Amino acid sequence: MFGIDKDKLIRRGKILSKLGTAIVKAKLLKKRTPIFVGLYITNLCNLRCKYCFVNIEDRFNEPSRAGFNKDEVIKIVDELYDMGTRWIFLLGGEPLMHKDIGPIVRHITKKGILLHILTNGTLIKQKIDEIDTADSVCISIDGAEDSTDKMRGQGTFKRALSGVETALSRGMLVRVHAVLNKHSLTEMDALVEMAKDMKITITISPPNYLGKSDDPALALTTEDYKEFYQRYRKLKEKGYPIGNSFYSIDKSLHWPVSYHSYITTEQKFAHYTPIPCVIGHTHGCIDAEGTMFNCIQRGCLDGLNIKDVGIKRAWDALPERRADCVSCSSINTIETSAYLNLIPDIMLDGFRFFLGQRK
Repeated sequence: MFGIDKDKLIRRGKILSKLGTAIVKAKLLKKRTPIFVGLYITNLCNLRCKYCFVNIEDRFNEPSRAGFNKDEVIKIVDELYDMGTRWIFLLGGEPLMHKDIGPIVRHITKKGILLHILTNGTLIKQKIDEIDTADSVCISIDGAEDSTDKMRGQGTFKRALSGVETALSRGMLVRVHAVLNKHSLTEMDALVEMAKDMKITITISPPNYLGKSDDPALALTTEDYKEFYQRYRKLKEKGYPIGNSFYSIDKSLHWPVSYHSYITTEQKFAHYTPIPCVIGHTHGCIDAEGTMFNCIQRGCLDGLNIKDVGIKRAWDALPERRADCVSCSSINTIETSAYLNLIPDIMLDGFRFFLGQRK
């Protein structure tokens, strides 16, 4: 039976307390603060997923566009911390491909920042000694074995699950995230059973696209989305270890416009109240080439580059780039907004996860 290190729990408890305080302070004072940042540190990746939203202009195959070096990442983290950042998602590319992933992870955790690494999981066995101080790890798949291997390459699924086991053996908190497309929607039941057997948390989402990034081969119809969220809710009701809250599932299930559109400031609905999106207010992202952007739905290159204007100016420019957007149908964005808007049940669920507890 894998356990969680007592010292890690104590550290995590202290960090969660500071994170909660920062969220409350920003909310009460109505002060824009980058509390939660998605930091893309590299464009290097050992996979070529067919739908990847980050591999713009095929840049994963361009060594000159590899991303930040260690010193640049550390400088960014330090400046973000001074601006109020207390929660970082580390992404890529594949973040474990960064040659200095160990020093980067250790620097972030020593700063007292809650660190969640998003990875395809295939390199965890080789890199575990360098990343095991992180608070949690999210391993991405695309359905069951055949579906994942079809989208990511032969043998990827088994290597990802091997990464899960390795991370668990070090007492890391593990979440598996699956993006199901039109061809893998029927695999939801098998995935939650797998998570239950492995004693890990799972989150599942359909692909969400806005406009030109849509892939007709993978896209879902409105009926597909509704069916997805109805089934997802029923499985959570049955007690499967689904990390998404009933709140976010219901917001996505009852989405009142096209799932490929966002709700604008002019739109009002009699029976639906959107959760105000926090992106650009308490959450933002930095691309591996320096662009600070709002979200993947609006595009990884839609923003100012911190190398040209600095982090603060790039951060200050985010709201104007989504001035008409209130909310989108992405369950992940809705969940994040619920956290940072202080929805009580959502915050409690998040704290339980990071403290290694289950309902």
